[in-house]
Amino acid sequence: TWPFTLSDVAAVIALQDPAGIMQPWTPGSDAYRSLEKKASESLAAVQEWSWPPIGHARVELPDIGLLGRKWTHCAALAEPVFAISAFLREEFDLRVAWRGTQEYCKFLDGVNSDKDSAVRRTYEAFASTSEGNLHSHRDYLKTPDLFVETLRDVLQFDDADFAQADLALCSEPAIACMAMHTAGRGKPLIGYFGVHVSFMLRGDEEQLSWYRYLRDELATDSRSTLATVAPYISLQLFYHVPVEIPALRPLSLYTRPARYSQTRPLDVLINKRPNPYWNLAGLLKAFTVEGESFNFVDVLSIPGASFQDWADFRACVYFPYEWLQTMMFYDWVNIGIPIFVPDSPLYTLTHGTNPPEEWLATTWRVPTSVYPHSFNDWSDLAGRQYWWLLTDFRALPGIGSFKSIADLFALLAA
Repeated sequence: TWPFTLSDVAAVIALQDPAGIMQPWTPGSDAYRSLEKKASESLAAVQEWSWPPIGHARVELPDIGLLGRKWTHCAALAEPVFAISAFLREEFDLRVAWRGTQEYCKFLDGVNSDKDSAVRRTYEAFASTSEGNLHSHRDYLKTPDLFVETLRDVLQFDDADFAQADLALCSEPAIACMAMHTAGRGKPLIGYFGVHVSFMLRGDEEQLSWYRYLRDELATDSRSTLATVAPYISLQLFYHVPVEIPALRPLSLYTRPARYSQTRPLDVLINKRPNPYWNLAGLLKAFTVEGESFNFVDVLSIPGASFQDWADFRACVYFPYEWLQTMMFYDWVNIGIPIFVPDSPLYTLTHGTNPPEEWLATTWRVPTSVYPHSFNDWSDLAGRQYWWLLTDFRALPGIGSFKSIADLFALLAA
C-alpha cells in the first residue's frame, strides 16, 4: 500500500506548475483548444497541397513501364508499386526491378529483397552506424556527396535494368533520389517519403545541398512526382524547403485479401516496439483482473504471421515509438482492425522522427501561419502538443485513444 493517493500526486504537480505551463496538455483548457485550432488549420493547409506545383506542366507516362526502385524499407516502397498495379492496370504493363530493398521484404508477396546488387553494395559501403549518440540517429551516410556520385555512376553504367526503365522510384534515404534523377537523364521519377528527407544526413551543409537540389531541380522538373506518407512529414519538409509536397497516406494494397474477421475475439495484438526494456504485452496482462479474459499478444511472438492472421484479432494496441509514421500502423488501419493508441504528446519526444539537434538547417524562413511550432524544439510544451495533434494517431478518424489502462480496457470491452 502506497502512503499517498493519486490526489496527493495531482496536488504536488499543481504546486509545481503555478503558471499553468502544462495547460497545453490539458484537454478543455484554452491553450489546448488553441492548439487544436492551429493543428486543424495546418492539416487543412496540407490537404490543399497537390502535385505538380502550380505552374508546372504534367508529363505523360509511357504505355509500358519498368520501375527501378530503392531503398531499404520494402513496405514503404511497395505502396506506390501496388497502387500503380491496381489503379493503372490499363496504362502500364508493370515490371519491377528491385534495388536496395531489404527490410520487411519477406512479408510482402512479389517483393524481392536485394541481396547483392551493385546498388546494394554501394549503399553498404557508405552506410555507417554510431554508438552512444543520444542526440541523433545511429544510421548515417559517411560521405553523402560521394555516395550520390557513386550511386549515380552505378546506375548509369552498371545497371542494365535501370537503363531500360521508363520510370524510377525512390524513398529512403531520400538523397538517393538525387542520384536517380541525375542518372536517369530525363527519366520520370517518383519520390515517396516515409521519413524525414534528411534521414542519414548529419551535417548542415550536406542537408542544405540536398534541400537546394530538391527545391531547384526535383520540384521544378515536370517529370518528377513527390509525395509523403503523412501530413506530419510534409510539414516537417516545409520547414526546410518552400515546396508544398502533398501527403498521400498508404492504402496497403499489398495486404489484400486480408480483412478484419475477429475470429480470435479475446486476443488483442500489440505492435512491435524496438525497446529492450518493456514487455508491453506482459505489462497489460499484469493489469488484467479476474473476470477479464483479454489475452495480449506481442506481434513478435507470432513470427511468419500473415496479414490475415493479424486481421483475426479482436483489436490492436499501438504504442508509438521512435518513428511516428510506420507502415504497420497504416496496414492495420487499411485491414480494418480496431486500433487503440495511448494519447500523450510525450510520444513526440522521439529521436527518430523529431531529433532535437539533427535537422536544423533550412533554406528559408517558414511562415508561422502554417508552421507555428518547430518539430524539433523539445522545450516547447505547446509545440509538443501541436505536433502530437498532427500525427495520424490523432488526425485520422476511427482511431481509439486512451489516457489510462482503465480507459483501454473499457474500449476493448465495448
